[in-house]
Amino acid sequence: MDGINPADAAAPLQPIATADHGQPAGNSSEPSTVALHDATPELTERVEWALGRFEAAGLALPPLDITFHATVNGCHGHTGYFQLEAGIADIEVCMPTRHIILHELAHAWAAVTLTSATRADLLRYWELDNWNDQGVEWNLRAGERVADTIAFALNSIPSDPQASLLK
Repeated sequence: MDGINPADAAAPLQPIATADHGQPAGNSSEPSTVALHDATPELTERVEWALGRFEAAGLALPPLDITFHATVNGCHGHTGYFQLEAGIADIEVCMPTRHIILHELAHAWAAVTLTSATRADLLRYWELDNWNDQGVEWNLRAGERVADTIAFALNSIPSDPQASLLK
């Protein structure tokens, strides 16, 4: 993941279907890999950038259904929210920074990629006892550590890290 050229990571996975802002829905004869809801052109570009980062790293994602919200109410009080439903990653984004988008996409990747054995290995490595117990502090959930590790690895950090994280 180190050394990914941002120019190489700019190409989005295709097709991208969007709703609510009149963006092109791609070739209708192909199944949609990504559906975006309430995405402005800027947010669509941010998702395309993030998808390009996953593609450049060789991390395959499941079908995605991404919705943007103006408040954390749409994300169960969090900055983002993920759940896998019938093989489709349902992602809610309430703070649409590059980091949050990468983090939620990382949950989707982990949900369909990590085996039970790998999850158990990560729990032992981090000396944790749960993967995603919502009753446990965020930083003590292995699933959150995986998502954050991937998000940080895929995000290009400029000389001012805060500028990149808050974009």
